[in-house]
Amino acid sequence: MEQRQWEAKFAELKVYHASHKDCNVPWNGVVDCGLPGCGGATHSKALGQWVHRQRKAKKGKGTCKLTQERIDKLNGLGFQWDVQKQAEEAAWGRRVAELKKYREVHGNCRVPQRGGNAVECDMAGCEGARHKALGNWVAHQRVFKRKGRKCMTPARYEELNSMEGWLWDAR
Repeated sequence: MEQRQWEAKFAELKVYHASHKDCNVPWNGVVDCGLPGCGGATHSKALGQWVHRQRKAKKGKGTCKLTQERIDKLNGLGFQWDVQKQAEEAAWGRRVAELKKYREVHGNCRVPQRGGNAVECDMAGCEGARHKALGNWVAHQRVFKRKGRKCMTPARYEELNSMEGWLWDAR
């Protein structure tokens, strides 16, 4: 991509960053953003795809060439190069928080796995929550530990292990 085109997309990204406080433009763009500072701006699909290409280029993939100068400019905006890892960490945090809430209400971490849509929990404090997804997540954490999967990092292991009521073998 020639310098002029790259700079134009970078300028568009700066506008997006100013109101969203990140550079994680969705792949399919954002129409009529509505956030203060955007003034109903349309963040194009092309911008989302450009951001994706910058991430690929840094890994040495794709046709886009990413110079150190461009990397430095993107870093100056707080560009996140590995959004998949960020999303995984955010999902982990949400599930741990959900498990803590479950523990608070039920007094244990033995979240049932039920078929179908799961049964609504009738315990006070659960507000009719359905725990099937949490039960599946808990079961997966046990499997990941047992099989030595790299997603069960030492920090994650310790976080679960230190939780009162957590059992690695629920049988």
